Amino acid sequence: MEGVLKRKKLARQERIFHAALRLFKSKGFSRTSMKDIASAADLAVGTLYNYYPSKNALLIEMNWQQTDALIAEADRYLDGVRTSRKSPPRIIKDLLRGIIAYVLEMERESLRELFSAVFQSRRLMKEGIDMDIKAMEFLQKVLRIFQDKGQIDPAVDVRDACVVLYGLIVMNLISYLYMEGERPEERVRSLHRQIDLVFRGFVKK
Repeated sequence: MEGVLKRKKLARQERIFHAALRLFKSKGFSRTSMKDIASAADLAVGTLYNYYPSKNALLIEMNWQQTDALIAEADRYLDGVRTSRKSPPRIIKDLLRGIIAYVLEMERESLRELFSAVFQSRRLMKEGIDMDIKAMEFLQKVLRIFQDKGQIDPAVDVRDACVVLYGLIVMNLISYLYMEGERPEERVRSLHRQIDLVFRGFVKK
């Protein structure tokens, strides 16, 4: 019985997420109400509030769920990296594609709301930092595989390399949030060039 209830809850949560994402994209975060989300998810407003006390809480949970899903697939993905014939920059770009696609589906206003909500709550900041640590630990594992395969210099400290790559991702996200005239694909192309630059290095060979 407990398993049935859990599956029902997860299915309802998925319905809420998909309904909210559609509305955030079409109407914008600020113009979407909890009543709109409940209606789109075919739920009573009170039921929606039982799951999420606010739009900010819902938006943050959507982001955490997406990141958790990617990390849950870590072992399978790492096995793929070990057997892949792609170059390290190409693998990193492919890894980021899923995350970037999800982020760029949301309008800038929604993403700004998400950042604002996280930084206004000590609990959410801690959760966000914990998630960043998990993501960076995963990236370090990818970089170690590159070393094991002889694709990057064994003298490279993967922790330092991870900080550089993760810093690029964060700074590009912040730039995307606040550079109004820039299209998403332009920011992605810029990030790809920066990743290539990291792996090439600055010194003329």
